Amino acid sequence: MRCVNCGSSDTVIWGKTARGITRYRCRNCLKTFTKTKLKREKKSRYFNSFLKWVSSGLTVKDLALPERLPDSVAVFNVNQVREEIKHKKYIKEIKANTVADDPAFIIYTSGSMGIPKGVIHAQRNILGRIPIQREWLDIKNTDVLFHAGELNWTYTLGVGVLDVFANSGTSILVGNGEIRENPFTWAWVLNHFPVSIFATVPSLYRRILKYTSEQIQDLKYLRHSLSAGESLKPNLWKQWTDITHKPLYEALGMTEISTYVSSGVNVPTKPGSPGKPQKGRNVRIISSMEGNSSEVKTGTTGIIAVHQSDPGLMLGYTNQEEGKNLFRDDWFVTGDMAYKDEDGYYWFMGRDNDLMKSFGYRVSPLEVEKILENHPAIQDCCVCEVRKNDEISLITAFVVLKQDKKTHKQSIIDYCKEYLAEYKCPREVVFLDELPRTPSGKILRQQLQKNYNGKIG
Repeated sequence: MRCVNCGSSDTVIWGKTARGITRYRCRNCLKTFTKTKLKREKKSRYFNSFLKWVSSGLTVKDLALPERLPDSVAVFNVNQVREEIKHKKYIKEIKANTVADDPAFIIYTSGSMGIPKGVIHAQRNILGRIPIQREWLDIKNTDVLFHAGELNWTYTLGVGVLDVFANSGTSILVGNGEIRENPFTWAWVLNHFPVSIFATVPSLYRRILKYTSEQIQDLKYLRHSLSAGESLKPNLWKQWTDITHKPLYEALGMTEISTYVSSGVNVPTKPGSPGKPQKGRNVRIISSMEGNSSEVKTGTTGIIAVHQSDPGLMLGYTNQEEGKNLFRDDWFVTGDMAYKDEDGYYWFMGRDNDLMKSFGYRVSPLEVEKILENHPAIQDCCVCEVRKNDEISLITAFVVLKQDKKTHKQSIIDYCKEYLAEYKCPREVVFLDELPRTPSGKILRQQLQKNYNGKIG
């Protein structure tokens, strides 16, 4: 079936409309279209074309392996895998009578907002990742991508496996165990392998800079780095790019759709902003109040919404009750708060259920954190609303100080007052040795609130 928009024959079945008309998707221009009176094929065009795409594109990379590999690093023979696929030893098991909307895999959210949710993704998910590959990763078949995450995370599964294999690249992952706890592991891999793309979370970038900054100053193979999972603070972005002299591209996403807003080779970084909606995505910012799905004005904070036609959007949750009230009209409501500037960049303001209330106003914790991170004594921080008693809640800053740096509560509060309206400033400050995080690096805000409710003031 040729695309009615660009004429390409690289199209796949995309499902059906409410009236039963077959819908198609062009993998070249990412447009969807319909054509009536077509018989449904017995085998999914999507799956067979994808199988052909991957199996014919497998290549072997001649990595310069060091004399001694760290524990937990396994090496397998890519030649053998390619030959087995070539001789169709796996094809019988791989082939399946699937269509685009059939379930493909289940992956769980991080649980940073409570109990993890089981997210069901469809076979079409691989098509939904094309904008990620083009707009954020800029991945090529010659790239060696090193992902520091674990495979139970959609960031790692998607970027570290699916995107790399779909483009015939090479992926490096690190197994579980003590090797992940060693801060020198990451710099060692970056120096001993021809890594051209490095992907991890801001908290690990911060750790690498703290312990091994001298070892990452001459990464000759590195083209750029990627950051997702939590907001990338401007000063951390500057530290990494100043030392490596290579770009660091941020993306905003969630398990339910993966990354959909990003910077990249075609979208220059604005420090503090994750970037723009990727080409091929239908994304808008709608009112945070219950109502219609109309787009708000530029500069107005609202909730990011993604159109239900996006191929990367999940089918739903394993617990169907959790999937209720997620849509407004045809738009999936992400819960991510943001505003768009005059240049089309999105500025992330936190989750809608993270927003704090102060003197009748709603305050974004990220807005306060962006000020605190510039304090000369603060290494890491988190801001959230903590109950003093049953009637009063206070904006509370949890801070980790830099080594050999000292300060006090009032100094931090006064510093915030220089840059923020008074109602946005913290009323309490709690000093910690480190912030609680999920294995994927996200701050456990709810845990901090639970631990300190009734214990401040």
